[in-house]
Amino acid sequence: MTATSTSLEQRLSILLSHISPLYEGHYITSNHTASKLVVDESPPSSHAGTTAKLHSSALLSASTNTTKNEIANVIGVGDDNATALSTSSDESDDNSTESRLNELSDRVPARETTFDVPQMSEWLRGTIASPEFVDEYLKILQTPLMQRDFLNLTKEQSRKLLTKQLKLLLQSGYFKITDQKLDPTRLLTAWSMFGWQNFALQVKLVVHLYLYGGAVYNLGTERHMKMIPEIENFNSPGAFCMTELEHGSNVRKLQTTAVYDRKTEEFIINTPNEGALKWWIGNLQQDAVNAAVFARLIMDNKDYGIHAFVVPIRNPKTKKALKGVIIGDCGDKIGLNSIDNGFVGFTNVRIPRVNLLNKYGNVLRDGTYVNEHGSRRFTAMLGELISGRMAIVISTLTYRRIATTIAVRYAFSRKQFGASLHEEQSILSYPSHQLRIMPILASCYVYEFTKRLVMHKYEIVHGKDHVSTEHDLASLHAYVSGFKAIITWDTQGYLQTLRECCGGQGYSSYNRYGEMKNDNDIKTTFEGDNTVLVQQLSSFLLKKYGTIAPVKLGRIKQRLAKLKHNFSSDEFQQLVLEYRMHFYIQSISSYMSKMTKTLGYFTAWQEMGPQTVKLARAAVEYRALRKYTKHVHGQSGSNLKVLKLMQQIFVTDCVIRDAICFVDVINNDTLKHASTTLLDFCKELAPHAMDLVDCFNLPDFVVRAPIGTQHGDYVRETLHETLTRNTENHSFKLTEYPFHDYSEKDEKKYREMYHGWK
Repeated sequence: MTATSTSLEQRLSILLSHISPLYEGHYITSNHTASKLVVDESPPSSHAGTTAKLHSSALLSASTNTTKNEIANVIGVGDDNATALSTSSDESDDNSTESRLNELSDRVPARETTFDVPQMSEWLRGTIASPEFVDEYLKILQTPLMQRDFLNLTKEQSRKLLTKQLKLLLQSGYFKITDQKLDPTRLLTAWSMFGWQNFALQVKLVVHLYLYGGAVYNLGTERHMKMIPEIENFNSPGAFCMTELEHGSNVRKLQTTAVYDRKTEEFIINTPNEGALKWWIGNLQQDAVNAAVFARLIMDNKDYGIHAFVVPIRNPKTKKALKGVIIGDCGDKIGLNSIDNGFVGFTNVRIPRVNLLNKYGNVLRDGTYVNEHGSRRFTAMLGELISGRMAIVISTLTYRRIATTIAVRYAFSRKQFGASLHEEQSILSYPSHQLRIMPILASCYVYEFTKRLVMHKYEIVHGKDHVSTEHDLASLHAYVSGFKAIITWDTQGYLQTLRECCGGQGYSSYNRYGEMKNDNDIKTTFEGDNTVLVQQLSSFLLKKYGTIAPVKLGRIKQRLAKLKHNFSSDEFQQLVLEYRMHFYIQSISSYMSKMTKTLGYFTAWQEMGPQTVKLARAAVEYRALRKYTKHVHGQSGSNLKVLKLMQQIFVTDCVIRDAICFVDVINNDTLKHASTTLLDFCKELAPHAMDLVDCFNLPDFVVRAPIGTQHGDYVRETLHETLTRNTENHSFKLTEYPFHDYSEKDEKKYREMYHGWK
């Protein structure tokens, strides 16, 4: 690539991306007729040129290596056009630019693209995402309000900031409860991008719009639909009150009561004891004016089970709790302290009969109870509330991508030790480092298609034009439960591994691993305890395959006996993971058949608890492999080679983690050397790692970590963050060596940006 073959706008964008990471939060606009760059503090709406966010500028062309000479060639150092580059009325210093290029090339290793990155990126994105919607969402995320940092804010400050951000998102009009049925593809696209902002915003939005609003929309009937517009624009904030202090997963045993009064046609809501306080309720302590309260419907001393009711809890104008309602704060948490989790109790709170969300159970004026769903009423009601788990599955995989991107980019740029005293090499070249990171990177690709699988199932069940069966609903519920458990468990462990891979820099709050670990932690119990959820998937699989598992195992063993045992073989990979799933199905089924008569079903099932976890993991990983393999088959050339390599890493890692399961079906030599095989695969994948994380298309303002920027100069970025975000460092003069690239205007602006919150 030469300077003459690259437009001025492209050269400026690349230059800014590589050598001027100073104007974070600003937009750099180059107009075809302008001779200078204009620095704006707000997103431009209709600039006549090209607009580039400094920290989200594209990396060099796939065919270009990022060496000093190539960078200089691309940006046109020495070209007359380059002298137009300026961020003020002063002319740029060519010597300073050349010096900066030398510094960057010494710091960031050269890299060579090894496959078709644009094609891979497009393939990974798939057709589920709407480019227009993604672009609009990115514009919202780049606004000053959405870019505001939560670090070092008090709990009260962070909660106020989060509420402002949620209002901005909802009032944009891009998030609708009605998309659950009218346009589920758009809804799922939005959820895919939730991880691009802090997880707290996702939680608050999901709680208000898709749990509270979703309860009204999915459990209510026509008489409740007038509430939806006010919920969608946050004019009527709400809370989802299911969990109680004494009961969470066991929803059938909730204690809050709703007694029907025929004379007044009202329900009387009561909290019978302190253990029945609604607890850990998001959006409650500060914002909610209404709540979807799950309570026992009682008439004439007869208990009709759990139903949902819309209960006003605050005066919309004064924000004070209504008569008979007490609202409190659950206090500080490990993470997500910007979420206003609270508790609420009720004493003789009366609500109109029509506030019963009556899709799955109704009470007529005369007190007649109507249930058209029979024994399926409770299951059908909870089945409508699957949205929260879906959002967690989708956004957690985005979190995993961000964390992996940071670790890979830092490992590529960070140099330590070498073959001689005069050389140092990238830590990404060390086998011990590759063995920790490459399986995580591979999982980011493999599970993309698991995500699409549950998205498709969700569309079948919830889409306007789809007619779903009872089996469709059961399958969606089971697999989303299992996927949610395995994906959040694994991601929590991966975050720790990736943090350690980044050494001391991973411990810095600026690089987000602490934030991500603490915020992701709740996902293992939020919207269902993982250990409970895996039992739901295991139970579904036992009903479906329990009687045929022995036959399945026999056939798989016969096929494996005829194969060469090689982790590079698609057929071998599929068979060993399918074998493991049916192995656990057979093991649990056999035990239950023998011990149910002796111990009773409940006790026998609890004895199998650890095995149900293994079965759920086996099923999730087998389905993940099947979906991934199906999509990989359409690729070719160097892209196919890299995709197959990640598939091999995924399967080999699965086998090693559960090796005892395979001792009777994988020959001793193959199983014995599985760890060595995995290491070889990881070594082979490592040179592709940088391009693979680039294919995630995560702009720097989404990654938000100084060691994880696209240009790779973590030294400069770390210094910038440390000096500007700490008042203790404000005695340094940034316009003097070694910080001389800053102007006095920059110095003042950045210190004001990071100091305090108003």
